[in-house]
Amino acid sequence: MADIAPDDTALRTMRTALEEGMTAGAFGLSSGLIYPPAVFSTTDELTAVAEALGGTGLYVTHMRDEGEALLDAIDEALRIGATAGRTHLSHLKATHADNWGKMRPALDKIHQARSTGHDVVQDVYPYTTSSSRPPPATATKAGPSPSSPQPPTPNRWTR
Repeated sequence: MADIAPDDTALRTMRTALEEGMTAGAFGLSSGLIYPPAVFSTTDELTAVAEALGGTGLYVTHMRDEGEALLDAIDEALRIGATAGRTHLSHLKATHADNWGKMRPALDKIHQARSTGHDVVQDVYPYTTSSSRPPPATATKAGPSPSSPQPPTPNRWTR
């Protein structure tokens, strides 16, 4: 798990795996861009993989940001989803009170995409926080070391 860009061979492997999954009955591609290791994926990488869906699949995402960069995260999700075919934004919200005013522009972006024929849906839950706390990207930037496995510990990430 590290911030390493995939080469053409790796992208072909990912696309082939997605195509095989679709043949086996999968609906599309999902991402959790707020969580490692997907946090290292770029928009271009995900768009290239989503091309394997041929515009007839579903892209489901926990977006890259739900706070300060919420609107950029929606743009990214819509771009990838337009390539896939359909888009589902998981748990749409603006975290932290400073960002609550971004929900109207966020919904406007979704409505604009729909007006062009992009099939976009989202789900929400009735609270403004989340129940998981991903580790900071710096905690996984170098990737795991095969010579120093991490033993299970109940409090690996502390506040």
